[in-house]
Amino acid sequence: MPLKKLALRTNIGLTDISRLAGLPLTSLDLMQTGVESLEPLRGMRLTTIAISDTKVSDMSPLKAMPLKVIELDFDAARDTAWLRSIKTLETINDKPAAQFWKEVAAMSAGSPKPPADKDAWDTPEFRKWLAEVKD
Repeated sequence: MPLKKLALRTNIGLTDISRLAGLPLTSLDLMQTGVESLEPLRGMRLTTIAISDTKVSDMSPLKAMPLKVIELDFDAARDTAWLRSIKTLETINDKPAAQFWKEVAAMSAGSPKPPADKDAWDTPEFRKWLAEVKD
C-alpha cells in the first residue's frame, strides 16, 4: 500500500522536500519546519496540506491541486487570489471556507480612522461603514 499521508511537523531542520516529488501523497503536514520551497510538490494531487510556521512564500505549486484543507500563514495580498481560485477548498485554517472568507472580508473592511475635522465625519465612506456596523 503506497504512502498517502505524511506528517513532518515540528522539524525546523527540514528544509529540502525534493525527495517527496512524485509521491502519491494526499495529505502533507510541513508545519513548523524550515521548508522554503514547495516546488517539489508541483503536480501532486494533495487534498490536505499544512504549511503554517514555515518559510514558504511562493504558493504557486499549490494552485492546481485539488486541495480540500489548508493551514497556512494567510497573507491577504499574497494569498487571496490563488486561494479563491481553488474551488475544492472546504477548510482554511481550521474554519469552513465560507466562514474564513467572511472573516477576511470583515477584517479588510476595518473601520475608518477619525478625521481631524469633526465635520469630515459626514462622508459617503463613513455612512457606508456605519450602515454595515449597525447591521
